Amino acid sequence: MKTFRFFAPLCFVMLLAVAASQELTPEQLQQLVERDLHYHQSPLGKLNLEADALASSRSPWNGQGTWLTLMYMFRVGDAPAIELGLTDDQKQRLSFLRKNGNFGEGFRQKMQQNPTPEYTQALETYKAVNLQLRENDPFLERATEEQKDVYRDAQATMIGFLTATIQAEIQETLTPEQMLQVRKWEMQVMSELGVPFPGMFEPLDLTEGQKAEMNQITDELKAEFDQLTMEEALLKSERVSSAYEMLQGKTFASRDELQKAHWEAFRQFTASNEEIRKRGADLQERGTKLVSLLQARLMDVLTDEQLDKMQKIMNETPAFARALIMQCKAERMAQWASQEYTPGPNSWRPGMPMPVKFKEQRQGRFPRVNQGE
Repeated sequence: MKTFRFFAPLCFVMLLAVAASQELTPEQLQQLVERDLHYHQSPLGKLNLEADALASSRSPWNGQGTWLTLMYMFRVGDAPAIELGLTDDQKQRLSFLRKNGNFGEGFRQKMQQNPTPEYTQALETYKAVNLQLRENDPFLERATEEQKDVYRDAQATMIGFLTATIQAEIQETLTPEQMLQVRKWEMQVMSELGVPFPGMFEPLDLTEGQKAEMNQITDELKAEFDQLTMEEALLKSERVSSAYEMLQGKTFASRDELQKAHWEAFRQFTASNEEIRKRGADLQERGTKLVSLLQARLMDVLTDEQLDKMQKIMNETPAFARALIMQCKAERMAQWASQEYTPGPNSWRPGMPMPVKFKEQRQGRFPRVNQGE
């Protein structure tokens, strides 16, 4: 679903993130718990998740793919930077994005260095809406439905400008050759983890006609993905809120302890709530069918030569990317499991060969990453 296709949890900067470089007393940590609990149970928490989904629905399908891929890749250490041949300046600029991308103060200042009229107007609207609605009602608990709509729209608009600015910054930072390598990573990783988008097929030398056909296909299916994204946001809001409620009255000795406790509460609530699990399973099933339909239609656009080239790129997936794919899949499964995910007896493990050659199952399917060496 689009949550997998676009990575942008930009809805709210919690105090835990703001205080990441500070040491907090148990009393201060408890205040954070209580504030986060209040936030996630308030209209503001729900509206911010909805705004994130709304911003995703307004963005083009190529919107955040590169940002998502890079953020995933940088989780595995220095190997991606080494393979890209990043200079010290490039590393510094990308590191700045990682640290400040979620509306960090440094990045907000960067966005305002060369503001467009559209951005200036959106920022003024955003500030006015927040001042008007949240000055005396910070969690929007007394807001009318019309006021909530105004806030959601203003928040989504600013998220859209943020993600567009991040994408432009990446384009300016990387060379064309480096961008092409990142596109290959997008093909290797995102075809396994998320919904594919036309931009990731750049290494296949698409014709203008093929690009137009792919864009038409994604446009036709976009409304269904948008609906699933919004339903995911609402379900996530309910799960997060309930998990914070389970922490009420508890104390924590460190931020790590607090974060681990929330993650455990998040999973415990899911495991013990059959209705939530059914709704999650329904969303996953609908998303899987929709992704399969999208993949099959995009595959029909490619020629046999392009499919062969795509398979070659997939077979060249670096070890760090293969490990990342397995890690992300495990984390995703753990969100819906009562215990930590462990591979089953028939699950793929590092060093195992690809069980079936792609060419034997080409029809309607994407090439798979060759997990063996």
